[in-house]
Amino acid sequence: MMKMKMLLVAASIILNLVLIIHILYNNSTTTTWNPSWTNRAAEEAEDAASVSCSGHGRAYIDGLGVLDGNKPPCECNNCYTGDYCSFLLPDCHADANSGDPLFLEPFWMQTAEGSAVVESGWHRMSYHFHEDGSHVSAELEKIIRKLHNLVGNAVTGNRYVIFGTGATQLIAASVHALSQTNSSSPTTRLVSAIPYYNAYKEQTDFFNYANLKFEGDASAWKKSEHNDNLTQVIEIVTSPNNPDGKLKRAVLEGSNVKTIHDYAYYWPHFSPITHPADEDLSLFSLTKTTGHAGSRFGWALVKDEAVYERMKRYLTLSSMGVSRDTQLRALQLLKVVSWRWRRGCFPFWL
Repeated sequence: MMKMKMLLVAASIILNLVLIIHILYNNSTTTTWNPSWTNRAAEEAEDAASVSCSGHGRAYIDGLGVLDGNKPPCECNNCYTGDYCSFLLPDCHADANSGDPLFLEPFWMQTAEGSAVVESGWHRMSYHFHEDGSHVSAELEKIIRKLHNLVGNAVTGNRYVIFGTGATQLIAASVHALSQTNSSSPTTRLVSAIPYYNAYKEQTDFFNYANLKFEGDASAWKKSEHNDNLTQVIEIVTSPNNPDGKLKRAVLEGSNVKTIHDYAYYWPHFSPITHPADEDLSLFSLTKTTGHAGSRFGWALVKDEAVYERMKRYLTLSSMGVSRDTQLRALQLLKVVSWRWRRGCFPFWL
């Protein structure tokens, strides 16, 4: 009998030891990351990032010659040249007509780990997001609403959010949507207070709309004999304005006037935030928010459902929505910015 008890005790001890070892082993394997396919992508990204370009340029993983096995070369900023961008070109003039938001680059280098994106070769291959069949990432829409609420620069409640390939495409979609209203006016007029962003006129002229004409300065139109309060007018209000940086308000008013508010620059690193923008149609872009002009991403906050639906149809027919890869990158970048804001870091790049 005693021998049997000893055997049972021994068996119990052995069983408990086996269970303890099993638990410890499983815990250690679940907390240890063993990448199977990301190593090469990470090595390529790190290799390009390690190239020194004297602070006047950058090397990229898709740089010229990498397919031949060469190290990514430096691509120099304006006015610099040489293998490592170390030579300043004499008599080089600044181009005041345009510019890249590269002043935010040091911030993203400091937050390299948090802002990096690695995706599988089979990431989002479908035309749509499977959960709802749309072209819009629900998580990206959520982080955009959260960021506006944190910064206090726009009202997002009772608004539809729509994505575009930069604010440039959203301007075209907005003009299309607002010029499609039922009206006896044969031609809608597009205006903006001077000085205005020249793309407003260039887009209108290029697309050669049958029912839309660019009329130039909003103040001049207000004083014009053609301003009969019947002709349908779309006014683009850019605030802060491009190119003079002034905070602007709409010049025109009336039932025949529709307004697009371009708030691309309405962020604390460009302008004081005096109030949350509460408009029928507001445009924003990743270019001005994070500095990633090359990603070509923007969004609109739209109050009216009919306008939203017309914009969505325009964007669907012209580009089937924004690239899913771009949306993934935008999500990661805005997560970093939101994280900084929640911790009271202002401006976010410091």
